[in-house]
Amino acid sequence: PKDIATLAYISGVPLIVMQENAKYFTNPNAPPGLGIGPWNTMIPERELLNASFAVPGLAPNADTLYNAAWLNLTAEPVVLKVPPIPGRYYTFQFNDAYGSTAAYVGSRTTGSDGGTYFITGPEWNGQIPDEMTEIKLPTNLIWIQGRILVKGPADVPNVHAIQDQISLN
Repeated sequence: PKDIATLAYISGVPLIVMQENAKYFTNPNAPPGLGIGPWNTMIPERELLNASFAVPGLAPNADTLYNAAWLNLTAEPVVLKVPPIPGRYYTFQFNDAYGSTAAYVGSRTTGSDGGTYFITGPEWNGQIPDEMTEIKLPTNLIWIQGRILVKGPADVPNVHAIQDQISLN
């Protein structure tokens, strides 16, 4: 594209979409639903989704329990604690304010031993606490999408036990 209006649209629309999504999902007056909750809080989905799940633009997996969080890193970093999750696929995908994937924590990228992650925004400068791994992100608005494999309906309580050990503060 050569005209400035097209370039502004291409670069600006993702920022507006992410900001509007963040406002909706963190609004205390939003109806209960997948990923709805306060800023900087991990919200676990406790039931497997099926074909009756109907949200435009989303196509969930039938063998996955989700976790979601909207982060505002303007004031300070947050800490994500993930327990050991051996023998099971999982991932936490960090999307920046443009909707681009900025980082991953998961079985394929960081392993299954768990860890404590110090999540910082672009302007943060300071000492990283001992035994924490910094995840430096390019924007202060971040959407975390967590996914944990469920090995059948009888496995749901096992995944709940994993979700109960995940913390964000």
